[in-house]
Amino acid sequence: MVAEIIGVGAGLLSGDIVNQNARFLSRELSPLGIEIARQSTVGDNKLELQRRLAQALERSDLVILLGGIGPTADDITKQTIVAGLGSSLELHEESLAQIQEFYRKQGREMPPETMQMAMMPKGAAVFRNRRGTAPGCALSAGSQCMLLLPENPGELSSMLLNSVYPYLVKFVGGAAFCTLHLNGLSADEATRKLGDLLHSKNPVIALYPVGRDQLALRITARGAGGGDYARAQAEKLCAQARDEITRRFGAAVSGAASAKAGVVQAAASSGAKQAPVKQKWYQKLLPWKGDDRREVVRKSVLLLAMVVLAGSLTYIGAFYWGAQANRNLVAGMESLFQQGASDLPEGYPKDYLAKFAPWWEINPDVAGRIEIEGTPLKYAIVQGKDNDYYLRRTFYKKEDKHGVPFVDFRVDLKKESTNTVIYGHNMTDGQIFGELINYKKLDYYRQHPVIKFDSVYREGTYKIAAVILTRADDPNFMYHDFIEPKNNQEMEQFIFKMQQRTLINTTVDVRPGDKLITLSTCDYSFRDPETNQRIARFVVIGRKVRLGESAEVDTANAQLNPNPLLPGDYYDYTSMLASSSSSESSSESSSESLPESESSSSPSDSSEEEWSSSESSEPSSSESSSESSESQSSESSEPPPSSSESSEEEPSSSSSEEEPPPENSSSGGGGPIDMDDLVYIDGEEYEAYDAVARIVMNETGGTFETESTKAQAVAVYSRLVAQGGDVSGFGMRAPNSAVKKAVKSVWGEAVHYRGKPIDVYFYSISAGATNTAREVWGGSIACHNENVDSHWDEDEPGYKVRKTMTRDDVIDRVYDKLGVDLSDVPDDEWFTVDSYTGGGYNDRMTVGGVKRTTGRVMRESVLGLRSAAFEWEFSGNKVIFTTYGYGHGCGMSQHGANGMARDGYDYIEILEHYYPGCSVE
Repeated sequence: MVAEIIGVGAGLLSGDIVNQNARFLSRELSPLGIEIARQSTVGDNKLELQRRLAQALERSDLVILLGGIGPTADDITKQTIVAGLGSSLELHEESLAQIQEFYRKQGREMPPETMQMAMMPKGAAVFRNRRGTAPGCALSAGSQCMLLLPENPGELSSMLLNSVYPYLVKFVGGAAFCTLHLNGLSADEATRKLGDLLHSKNPVIALYPVGRDQLALRITARGAGGGDYARAQAEKLCAQARDEITRRFGAAVSGAASAKAGVVQAAASSGAKQAPVKQKWYQKLLPWKGDDRREVVRKSVLLLAMVVLAGSLTYIGAFYWGAQANRNLVAGMESLFQQGASDLPEGYPKDYLAKFAPWWEINPDVAGRIEIEGTPLKYAIVQGKDNDYYLRRTFYKKEDKHGVPFVDFRVDLKKESTNTVIYGHNMTDGQIFGELINYKKLDYYRQHPVIKFDSVYREGTYKIAAVILTRADDPNFMYHDFIEPKNNQEMEQFIFKMQQRTLINTTVDVRPGDKLITLSTCDYSFRDPETNQRIARFVVIGRKVRLGESAEVDTANAQLNPNPLLPGDYYDYTSMLASSSSSESSSESSSESLPESESSSSPSDSSEEEWSSSESSEPSSSESSSESSESQSSESSEPPPSSSESSEEEPSSSSSEEEPPPENSSSGGGGPIDMDDLVYIDGEEYEAYDAVARIVMNETGGTFETESTKAQAVAVYSRLVAQGGDVSGFGMRAPNSAVKKAVKSVWGEAVHYRGKPIDVYFYSISAGATNTAREVWGGSIACHNENVDSHWDEDEPGYKVRKTMTRDDVIDRVYDKLGVDLSDVPDDEWFTVDSYTGGGYNDRMTVGGVKRTTGRVMRESVLGLRSAAFEWEFSGNKVIFTTYGYGHGCGMSQHGANGMARDGYDYIEILEHYYPGCSVE
């Protein structure tokens, strides 16, 4: 669920309060699966608020308006909302009584203008303000909701805990929560007793101070899948946690008895809408069973007029009405289709299936019908002369933001192209292809593994083979351009890329000769980190049921892919958000500040049955040591110089920083590659042997021991095989004779895990031991999951390097990247290492006493250091950083491998040391 915050009022224009509230809301709403995607402020300008609201309702499920609900003339939020809806404000008697009581207790007479705060939008759900006078409220329509809340942090936090959270938990579906109270305990005491429970991701447990020696404890759980199953699962998780907490705290817990009987729950929508009961207007409006053909046409024309009418409504009302009108239009179209045609109209194409005649009469561009059984996804499909016309037009060719799903104009439906690509909007009101996003959940896939697509020429059933998160124009995965492969090799390459990227490892196989269907829609999980434009796409690919094959799918053995290949922008954007969200202050809350949850866990929006990624950014396959060990006074953020600029004969730096983590290597790999096979390096074509030799030369500098050079050659070849002969991010140099000989001697050998070639990672110099994949990137990668000794690195010239920066430079970098001002912070509080990785690198760190981050973020994003294993000292106006090693530290240390070779180890022993659990075959 995507949420957006709009701050209203001149006092919020600086953004400080909105930013503080946004951090709080983001943390608190995450357990419900609600993502704060955007925030802005508008002052007290009604026209600007109208414009922002219209934009927000186009792209967000939940719009949160903070402020503008007080008693003054510039409190414009409620008035603007009702004007847009064509509604009105009405007196909420209970709120008025509470405001009057507030002033009575203070011994003051209530000012007449204060009555305005008790005026609420008609039909709104009202939230009591327990710490102030201005009540909040909520308005919902369809699957969207607007919250009108106070901007004061203390009032907001109280209202969220007591009223808003119970409201939203029913709104989002598939969730359950309960609130307990702990009496006579400090937050520290409660935290110690809760222990491991605070690290749970589902359910999420949070503590809040609500009074002297009194804490509120909220448990929030989410179930996987949909319907009653999700509700029951969430309620069970919530109850189990509640019982365990009651056991640990005993008599200190209050509210537990009532919680047992009153876990607040919400049923996840199964997607199917129940037919309205006894709504005669509905039957008069929509084509209905029993209507004759003339009546169906009359109603369709009426529906069309209704859609046109929506364009003349006010800005907010138009959005809600447009969504409902589109639902009605779609329902009418479906009813028309189900009735069928009694006879074929004149001019109807002879090779079209007869059942499409009713739609063809309305629009000859009809291309077919798509349905995913048991879901609302059931639409007519069109095909235009380009991919723009139907982007914002209905089946009736009238302009509308919903558009209609359409087939790529390049697809040949009559001959049946290999891949039928269909596009549809991901509407925040749940329509068109918005339903597809649910395929991130394994349980949803297991319930709906089949797509039914009938073109006007033939019927078809497709087994879903892959669900993929990508970007619209990823040069390494142009799925929308894959319509008709030139040969089997091109088809196999697409299949391999599809399998690398799928979020779910299905049991559906795909091979050359199969017919595919690709459904593409927008995704809101990441943006372009530089432009902030939405570039994400969610893709579902199905394979057509073969002749004689059963349409049944074995979903029991489908599993989430722990390491799908994702676009680099995803990691850049989520890493940026992670850095931003970790800036929460550790100070205790008061009536004027937000209550900080005592839980250190990061809330999860899913159980283990829903795909989610780590917050870390991607690994690089190689970070070779190209910086001189004499680097003493660099104050720039430029990358290390290449080997030609270094005083040491060290390998040049690879540019593979932009490569995202691979899928779990045990799940697959490509076939052997011959020396003269053609491969692709950054899109350029090379003979395989030439490419590997050039990369190895770049990585080793051509001066390494023979056995370590062989190890590097096997590692590069393994990567090439694992990625189907198409890799990116490697530098290349003309190889010398020693490198050529080493590459030839091991050609065809690769690193294997459970009998399959895997992608492997390497870097220049370790800090004395290696990191695991989880310590660096947050996830598991086969043969990269153990810390191993690499003491050979300690003898390398580039092992220990000093980098000197001015205090001002460090202050500027930290402020720019982390938002922490170190100007007045004592030296001993600038940086603190809270924990170390198993390889001895800085793991968790605190900056300025307030900002939680990681050594990797400090190394890569803030300070530009060679390694996350670093120390620092102050000398006058200088800060001297001492780094140990060079690179991320996961996988094979190139210089460590060279040290092993000098000690007599061969290339197989080197590789099996740095990639524990693997074999060289």
